[in-house]
Amino acid sequence: MRIFERLHSLPRRTKTVLYCVMDIGLVGICLYLAHALRYGSLWPSKVLDGDLPLFSFMLLAAAVLSIGFRLPWLKLTAMEGRGAVRLAAAAACLSAAAMIFSYLLGLSGPRSVPVIFGVLFFSSALAARYGVVFLLSYFGERNHARKPVAIYGAGAAGLQLCAALRASREVRPVFFVDDNLHLQGLMMAGLAVYSPKRLAELVAKKGVERVLLAMPSVNGERLAAIADLLKQLGVDVQVLPSYVDMMSGRMEEALRTVNPDELLGRTRVDLEIQKSQRPTLGA
Repeated sequence: MRIFERLHSLPRRTKTVLYCVMDIGLVGICLYLAHALRYGSLWPSKVLDGDLPLFSFMLLAAAVLSIGFRLPWLKLTAMEGRGAVRLAAAAACLSAAAMIFSYLLGLSGPRSVPVIFGVLFFSSALAARYGVVFLLSYFGERNHARKPVAIYGAGAAGLQLCAALRASREVRPVFFVDDNLHLQGLMMAGLAVYSPKRLAELVAKKGVERVLLAMPSVNGERLAAIADLLKQLGVDVQVLPSYVDMMSGRMEEALRTVNPDELLGRTRVDLEIQKSQRPTLGA
């Protein structure tokens, strides 16, 4: 567990280098597996001996494309559709590069090898990233020094809040709650999304003492009703901080406990920088 805590606390630059090395390593492994699958042998020595130059060129291409597609900078705590699309595009380019290098080097291997390689790289790179997210979340939940909190609202605001809280040493998000039936049952940023009907059960099971409201588009009357329901469960209710505080990382100072009455009349939770504080284009 301490190993994963240390990995999680590494500087961003160090993490970027590690992710880049991971992608380059996966390219070599997947290219070998593509040959093994195509020829039906765990060690197709004659073919591999002839394709060694291809391995060298592909490792170099992996470094260039990984940086070009900014794969090491993908935020693992928010690995959703866009991240998968970037991985797929990088895998397609690597597959094309394998075909081009094979042709330029005059290799006689079947053209299906680069295709198999591209599929293997995409699958393994995606699985590796989700595996890291799962392990960090799994061991993070066993860090009893951080208090578990739930996030009510699994939209864009809730995902931003979750990502910001992951860096907090005081609290850790453990699940989402959302009224949207289409989101219930999904995994968002590595956390499950549940129906509000299961709140009482989940609060008791997860030991949650605080619920954070992250619903900027909901009116004050609805927020007050939700806050009143949560108060009956014996948990503190806190509102989403401003966008400025979220980006600055001052989560504990910005989140404040509220009563249902305070939310009445609030038509919107302020997620945006006030117009007077917004920089003008070109400033």
